[in-house]
Amino acid sequence: MCDFELLSLPEELVASIADLIATDSIVNFALSCSAAFRHLQPRLERNQRLHAEFKVRHDRHPLEAPTLLRRVLSDPDAIWHLRDFESWGVRPGFRKWTSWPFHYGRPIETIEPFEDHSTLNVDFYRPFELIDYRMILMDKLYMAVEEIYKWIERIRDGWDEPIKGLLFALAPRLDRLNFIAYDSWQSDDFHTEDPLSFLCTAIRSVYDALKIGGIWPPGFFSLRTISICSSTELRHPHDAFYANPSRIAPLFLLPNIKVLNLSLIGFDEDPDPDFFLPPGSSSVEALCFHCVDMTLQARIKFIQACRRLHSFQSRGSTMGSSEAMDFWRALINRHGAWLESLSMDYNQLKLHRLSTSLPKLKHLDRINGTEWVREYMVFTDEVAFRCSKAPCMLEIGSAVDEPKAHPMELRVALPFMIERLGLEMVPGGMCTKAVSREVLYALADLAEDERFTSLREICLFDLKHRSDSPLPQDTNADALARLHARNIETHLSCDDLEHMRFHRDRDPFSSPNKTEPFGYLTYDR
Repeated sequence: MCDFELLSLPEELVASIADLIATDSIVNFALSCSAAFRHLQPRLERNQRLHAEFKVRHDRHPLEAPTLLRRVLSDPDAIWHLRDFESWGVRPGFRKWTSWPFHYGRPIETIEPFEDHSTLNVDFYRPFELIDYRMILMDKLYMAVEEIYKWIERIRDGWDEPIKGLLFALAPRLDRLNFIAYDSWQSDDFHTEDPLSFLCTAIRSVYDALKIGGIWPPGFFSLRTISICSSTELRHPHDAFYANPSRIAPLFLLPNIKVLNLSLIGFDEDPDPDFFLPPGSSSVEALCFHCVDMTLQARIKFIQACRRLHSFQSRGSTMGSSEAMDFWRALINRHGAWLESLSMDYNQLKLHRLSTSLPKLKHLDRINGTEWVREYMVFTDEVAFRCSKAPCMLEIGSAVDEPKAHPMELRVALPFMIERLGLEMVPGGMCTKAVSREVLYALADLAEDERFTSLREICLFDLKHRSDSPLPQDTNADALARLHARNIETHLSCDDLEHMRFHRDRDPFSSPNKTEPFGYLTYDR
């Protein structure tokens, strides 16, 4: 609302309003709105300041987490504005209450002012605060006596992990948590454990307490998105903590979680490989595995826990061929009826089954064009060539004596609702001109099929040479013209950065690290 003169409105509008409403009523309403605005203006301005201050916070400053938790308990109106929190590490004890060094490219002094609070001790917390924290663990997180004792002792010793966990539980509108990768195995600045121990223990405790009348604390209830091991330009991408599947399993139990972006999960032996995750218990709708090394059993537990998965990605997370097929069957059986977006970079994706297995699929990414061109392919280290005989490797599930098992008709394989396709040619960028031409003509046929009226985008970026030069226009001009005539976006005019942004803006798993110093362009996987 704002102050304005009623007579500044056009005369015709004032006259029309006056025909319906008495003039005195209009004047009284305008005066009432103006008085209400003047009365509320200080409150609105305060909320504006608090929103700018608390919307996105991080823990690179040693005193950030305990200060925010104190604010939660003393000024709930302020912390109501906290929507995003990015965790850059853990501090296992008061002696670690300093700014973290960044060994990858820049010393800490060039990033932000160095802070050292390592001389603090348990006196930092006032006695009534420790009592409050104990009561929260008991009454809001329903922890067992042994767990309460364990975490209170860690708080007394200066661990910031439980402090942040309490903050996450109590912030009433917390929407997103982003745990950024840090070096837990080479550096003495972090503890060897991952930063999820308290959070996941608390989630499991609350979930178990629901059976006896427990309720979710407001922060856990409001969480929608969690990213594990997001990369940053300040650290090497594999200098990271490696959480195990049983540790992160409770994240699926959050009541309103929608997006889980899981990177670098597994690699170390899981102490509880037989963990239980109730099938159909999770509200997760978008799930990403990036560079994970989980067992087939763990992967299937995660996808079966989701009630209705609309988007799934798996990148850099290969499995053996038999395990890949088992995983593919589990994914299709559980979520095939409603899966809308799929991106997978290993060979369990079976194109010839998509029209029946995924009838609502709209976005298909990372498909290998040489799997469905109209002639057989044989691969070398550098290129793919056509040959007249079937390749040694047929589609999984095909009989060896089926000579036509490998090639397929793309217009038969894909569901009619498809809107976007992302193409990959292996190995690496361009294969041969002949193969690329086959791929382009097959896609042009698809675009011209009247049944595929929803198709609007086909990413052909990977069909360009490794030198990033354009496709040869003389041999492909006709196919490209047919695609452009159908207003199909092909990404061929993009450079590397534009192409990355094109996909990032449509990807539920690609949001920026919002607290990168100096605005570094780093994005979640």
